[in-house]
Amino acid sequence: IRTLPKCHFSFYGKNIDISVPNEIHSLKNTNANSVAEYWMDLSETISNQILLDCLAIRKNLHLCFEMLFLTVRKKDGDKKMCTCMKAAEYFLSMQDGDAGNAISNMKLQKLLYYAQGFALAILDKPLFNEDFEAWDYGPVLRTVYDTYKSYGSSALPKPENFSFDAYTADEKQLLDDVYDAYGQYSAWALSDMTHQTPPWKDSSRNGVISKQSMKEYFSTRVVEA
Repeated sequence: IRTLPKCHFSFYGKNIDISVPNEIHSLKNTNANSVAEYWMDLSETISNQILLDCLAIRKNLHLCFEMLFLTVRKKDGDKKMCTCMKAAEYFLSMQDGDAGNAISNMKLQKLLYYAQGFALAILDKPLFNEDFEAWDYGPVLRTVYDTYKSYGSSALPKPENFSFDAYTADEKQLLDDVYDAYGQYSAWALSDMTHQTPPWKDSSRNGVISKQSMKEYFSTRVVEA
């Protein structure tokens, strides 16, 4: 008496064993209909199992991507709001004196002015809380000025122990874009450019430049892609 063998195979990494039921072990007792019905049932069982496995894999992948997304968002959310000094250090870390793009106190002030303005316009929130003052040579952040005033008009040093990880993705994108657009200009050129902006022109000398006036003006300078 011949018997149908036990079959073992792998499908998408899943090991499947097929055992022929007792009632059709003997070919003498089998007929075409019973064998066909068995294999049809078996095929449906395997198909259903594969479908369930695929759904489970899809669900697990969805959960993994969701957890990854939340982790990235949480990582950015755990970072403290940028300060004017943190933004200043970001710009200073990008300078290359050998390439002729050293940053002085005056140039740094103007880069920060454009960064704050575009943050208000694009992100709908300030990059940092500190306010600019309308000095004779353009907008100035007093905290940054006092920190670097001992350097006069000379190039400022790069910050020590600097890390880009301290900034959110939005902050890095904004600061990079501002530096790419305005870092090429000299301190005096930037000073003249800021003199043409209403937030500085409409403020009293040495008075505070309001964030609202900056948002209104820089919103007109944003070009929709």
